[in-house]
Amino acid sequence: MMIASGIVGLDAVLNGGFLTGRTTVVSGGTGSGKTVLASQFLRTGAVDHGEPGLMILFEESPATVAAHFPGGGWPPAGEQHAALHFIDGRLPEDTVQSGTFDVGGLIAIATSLAKTHGVKRLAIDGIEQLFAQANRFRGDFDQLVIRDIGDGFFQRHV
Repeated sequence: MMIASGIVGLDAVLNGGFLTGRTTVVSGGTGSGKTVLASQFLRTGAVDHGEPGLMILFEESPATVAAHFPGGGWPPAGEQHAALHFIDGRLPEDTVQSGTFDVGGLIAIATSLAKTHGVKRLAIDGIEQLFAQANRFRGDFDQLVIRDIGDGFFQRHV
C-alpha cells in the first residue's frame, strides 16, 4: 500500500507515494528541500486525509516552519493545532551538557503527543543535529520510531 507525499511529480515517480509502514530517510544539503518535502507530507495527511501529523525539529523553530504553511495550502492558524503538532528539539545555545546524552524526554513527549492526538504521520527534520549529540543514538531512534511510537497506536506511513 502506498501513501501520497502530496507532491504530484514525486508521487508519480514513486508509483503512488511512499510504502506504508516503512521509514524513509531523505538526505540532502542545506536548501535541498527536505523540510519542504516533510511539511508537504504532513500537510497532505492532515488536510487531505484527516491524518494528524507530528514534526520534530532540530534546526528550525516550529514558528519558522509554521510561518511557511499558509503558502503551502496549510490550514489557517486556528486549525493547524488540531492536526499538526510540533516538538522543538533544538538545544538552547547556552546548554551545558554533563553526563551521558539521553533522548528519553524527547521520546516521552513524542509518544504522549502521538497517543493523545492519534498521530499517523511523523517527520523528523534536521536529525543530523541529534546525531551530533549522541554516539548511541541509533538505539534510541529505533526505540522512538519502532517500539514507542510504532507499537499499536501509531501507524508509521513513512
